[in-house]
Amino acid sequence: MITQKMIIVVLLLNFKTEIKMKAIVNTKVIEKAISYNGDSYMVWEYTNDNKNKEIAIMDSTGYDVSLMTEVIEDGDVDSEVHILSPDPEEYIHEQFINFK
Repeated sequence: MITQKMIIVVLLLNFKTEIKMKAIVNTKVIEKAISYNGDSYMVWEYTNDNKNKEIAIMDSTGYDVSLMTEVIEDGDVDSEVHILSPDPEEYIHEQFINFK
């Protein structure tokens, strides 16, 4: 004979198997202040989910100049900080917004 307790246990077991917890994974973001040709830049580097290296470069006026890779190659690093972020793209986007 099936009791009410047995039905509740089965329902709870089914409910637990349907809940999928997603682990929050932090990504290391390297944040650098760099001087290049007399100007200051902020640079962020991280590896995305596809294992590709992503770079964002902001000039002293707050504009995205990420194609200016010579800043990284030839500039002088003034400071470097390593940050753990669950969403590096959002973190970098917030840095651009907060600067302006």
